[in-house]
Amino acid sequence: MAEGSNQNADFEHAAFAQDNFKLFKIPETRMLKIGDTIVQVSLEFRSDEDEEKKDLYSSDLEMQRDVQLAIIALVNSKYSKGVARGRGFVIHQSKSTLLSR
Repeated sequence: MAEGSNQNADFEHAAFAQDNFKLFKIPETRMLKIGDTIVQVSLEFRSDEDEEKKDLYSSDLEMQRDVQLAIIALVNSKYSKGVARGRGFVIHQSKSTLLSR
C-alpha cells in the first residue's frame, strides 16, 4: 500500500514540475520547493564545445524537453544527490527534506 502512495507522490511531483517551472537557461542554478523537499538543480554545458553552441539550445525544443525530463527524473529519484548527462548538458541535483517542528 505504501508503494502505491509513493508512486502517486512521484506522479504528483512530475506533474508539478512539468506544469510549474519555466525552461532552464544554461548555465543556471535553481532551488525548487516541492512538498516538504527542497531541491537544488544546477544545469551546465558538458564542455566548452557545447557552450559555443549555446544559441542552439534556445531554439532546440527537443533539447529543452530532454533537459526538462532529466530534471523531473532527478527530482523523482530516491537519491539525495544525483547527476544526469544529456546531449550537450549536465545536471547536478541535491535535495533535502524540511524538518517539521
